[in-house]
Amino acid sequence: MSNKILILLLGIGLTGCKSTDIQSFQQAVSQATTNIVNNANNKPQAKKSKQQQTANRLSIVDTISGVHLLDDGQTRELIEQDYQIITPEAFATLERAEKETRLKQDMDTLGFGVLNISNTFNKVQQTALVYAKQQYDLIESYNTLALNHRDVQSFLRANQGKSEKELSLAIAEFDKGAKKPSEKIAPKIKAYEKANQQIFNKNAELTAIITLQVLELGTVVLDDPSQFLKMEGLLLLANYYKVEKASSILMDRLTLAQHANTLIADDKALIDITKQIQLKQNQRAQPQRK
Repeated sequence: MSNKILILLLGIGLTGCKSTDIQSFQQAVSQATTNIVNNANNKPQAKKSKQQQTANRLSIVDTISGVHLLDDGQTRELIEQDYQIITPEAFATLERAEKETRLKQDMDTLGFGVLNISNTFNKVQQTALVYAKQQYDLIESYNTLALNHRDVQSFLRANQGKSEKELSLAIAEFDKGAKKPSEKIAPKIKAYEKANQQIFNKNAELTAIITLQVLELGTVVLDDPSQFLKMEGLLLLANYYKVEKASSILMDRLTLAQHANTLIADDKALIDITKQIQLKQNQRAQPQRK
């Protein structure tokens, strides 16, 4: 582990590992969906061009995120599927391991495809799906941080100021005295560092994706759906049976994102409590050193 990463872990801890505000995001995507569905029956004001007869593919975002458009067979299968995701009330009653299992089950049930309706509405679906997937992918990383935070931070603070070589020797010396593998600090530091990097990468990726989507969608769907309907209204009418299903799935995915965000918040709270305890211990130890 380089000195740069050591300083980063000691200096800023988890301050750079922030989760996107799901409530404001959910409201924005929900509003976009509501505007589209509520106006889908409006009489189209533009003639149907050859380009509009088929919904465009997604964008560069689908390459980054792994999201894809469903083909006709996959679309029929998803539309006909009778499913029910777990409610927030029921989710709250489960143990942590059960929550992760059920969340994965519901994520897999909905899959990672987008119903092909129209260019703009596809991107709205895509945004919700990417967000839910990113939040789900962060669960394990935050849990790793929560489990290892106290031991890793205590060790690093005790060895602060040492060179990379000296730190490596300190790690090896510490692990020699470990009575069992679970007490060794090297694997914990490695897992902690990896989780921190994964969270940073995922948040950076999500920020980039959402920024791209906002630029592509602009304000037309959020503020003025009439302009959007002039271009894609016929496609919505032709695919209205899919619009209703896609809207329902979109909201279910945002609910799953909320479930994942709850688990992340629990782990962050645990980390914050640990940091407060460490701070108090350090404050009590300072007078003794003098």
